[in-house]
Amino acid sequence: GFLVFQWAAKPSYSPLYTNLSAKDASAVVDKLDAAGTKYEITDGVELPGWADLSGVDALVGPEEQALEAVYFDTEDLRLARAGVTLRRRLGGHDAGWHLKLPVRGDSGGDSRDEIRVGDARALRRRTPPAELVAVVRAFTRGARLAPVAELATARRRWRLADNDGQLLV
Repeated sequence: GFLVFQWAAKPSYSPLYTNLSAKDASAVVDKLDAAGTKYEITDGVELPGWADLSGVDALVGPEEQALEAVYFDTEDLRLARAGVTLRRRLGGHDAGWHLKLPVRGDSGGDSRDEIRVGDARALRRRTPPAELVAVVRAFTRGARLAPVAELATARRRWRLADNDGQLLV
């Protein structure tokens, strides 16, 4: 049979900051990324131009990326119910197995710790690596993990370069 479900409800966002300079906005995004916090830029918001950023001389791209992800869970979706994500991604700079776990004490549920296994042997595997299966055993209680969703994503990536052509991000 074919199973269709909503993987995660769209979170509700509210403004954190408004009218920030490009430098300040960049610092906020860095902190949010470091914490693994999800954020959204609303429609109609004009992003600062890259030319206004100190040390940036050029915009490189876009680089087209084709990403494929297979999400694994138990038949009764024990991982999803616990806020845990286990996937195998092909393509992009972070290809490999990704396990995302909820951060203890995060009442909003937006912060998650991530464990990655991305060596060549792991990428060839079609089933989750034993080390990640061991980590999620407390959630699965020994139930079999199987593919529950597949996503194909086309991503465009632009990067910033300095005066010497060195990539900054």
